[in-house]
Amino acid sequence: MEILSVENLTKKYGKKVVLCNVSIKVSKGEIVGLVGPNGAGKTTFIKCITGLLRPEEGSIKLFGYDLFQNYGRVIKDIGLLLEPAFYDYLTALENLKILMIASNNYNLKKIQEVMEFVGLWEVRNKYITTFSFGMKQRLGLAQALMNDPQFLILDEPTVGLDPIGVNELKEKLVYLSKNKGVGILFSSHQLPDVEEICDKVILLREGVVLYDGIPKEAVKQKEYYLILSNKEFNKNIFEDEIINNYIDLRDNVLIVKKQGILNNILRKLYNQNIDILDIDIKRGSLLELFYMKGQ
Repeated sequence: MEILSVENLTKKYGKKVVLCNVSIKVSKGEIVGLVGPNGAGKTTFIKCITGLLRPEEGSIKLFGYDLFQNYGRVIKDIGLLLEPAFYDYLTALENLKILMIASNNYNLKKIQEVMEFVGLWEVRNKYITTFSFGMKQRLGLAQALMNDPQFLILDEPTVGLDPIGVNELKEKLVYLSKNKGVGILFSSHQLPDVEEICDKVILLREGVVLYDGIPKEAVKQKEYYLILSNKEFNKNIFEDEIINNYIDLRDNVLIVKKQGILNNILRKLYNQNIDILDIDIKRGSLLELFYMKGQ
């Protein structure tokens, strides 16, 4: 079952295009990681699919319904963690009580269940002013889970969590997806976590989807050569290759991303009397896919 279907989404701020023809799908029970450098458009995308921003072009369907034409119908089945805000002068328990009362769905048993799930029941009577950033993230997750959502959307949920908290969160997300059938979309800079638990990864760069698929398949597509020299490479020698995005230069490391030009690169290095210390072939991790420009 398809929970989210986004087709050709374009969002602008003035003349600046933040998202360009983005198409993404999320299915029931699927965990999808949304990754990309700062400014890639991840948070803007999340705000669009939750109705907080209206795009200039494209369609957004949730549970088969157009988001903006059926907003009240679909939004009740979504849980969102996006810059959580609380009443600092109230306790954690009181914050969740107010949330449930506001939604006309007060249920103390449900509050206890959710707080136990995120590991905050023991500190339910502590004031928010005493909470660490990580504890506030947990409470934000509790807020997102209060309505038993079919679709959970999380913006950087591991921020502020210690390693134990990160592992616990990953276990909870896997449990919700595999045992409860919840579709989950979360943005993150923690790429090992994305590789570990996600069924699919979407890489955004400058508002464009560069990759949409299985994390391991993304790695296979990024086979490249590392050439190590004893001195820094001169960018002027490789002007054409840089313009065509066939190589990356990082000080004394040259990354060749297109196999067919390797001999030509070696010939240029030889003609410039540049010593080569080592040549190695690599299969990139998701980390390389994240940082390297698309071919």
